Amino acid sequence: MVSKAQDIHFMGASNDMLQFEKEIAYFYGASDPNRIAAHYLEALKQFEILGITEKEEVLEEKMLPSLVQAYAEIAKQIHLEFDINEAAKLELSLILSQARKESFEKIKNIMQDLYKGIFTSDSFSIYKAAMLRTFLYQYKISVLQNENHLTENDKNLMLLLAKMSEEELQNI
Repeated sequence: MVSKAQDIHFMGASNDMLQFEKEIAYFYGASDPNRIAAHYLEALKQFEILGITEKEEVLEEKMLPSLVQAYAEIAKQIHLEFDINEAAKLELSLILSQARKESFEKIKNIMQDLYKGIFTSDSFSIYKAAMLRTFLYQYKISVLQNENHLTENDKNLMLLLAKMSEEELQNI
């Protein structure tokens, strides 16, 4: 899954952009990612409605239930046991950190902690996947801030990074 709420306005986003968001998201090999995406996108819609300036407690109250549902669905589909509430909290932290334009290192560390929790592993593949994902999302933010749209080359690069990240996690 892993966060994309930064600078895209989801409620008014085109179907193409929403589809692309689902394509670059990582759903942990789930058989029905649409069920996960529905909950995830609901959390992002709440974020868009409330905005980054809203109190963190309010953001958590409104977004966390949808993120918990998303991670519960992931757990159900992939048959891994992990702390669903902790994963949802890390995802929320990831969304907020990206929106606040936190450092690459901070975002990568949150993503790495999320992957470690899901896979209950400290494999080097987790580190590599987190690095790739963090670069992917920061690249997307940068392009959208400067150009307000993604070219086919941008999309192809991000899809490649998403696949490389997914392959790393499949090696665990």
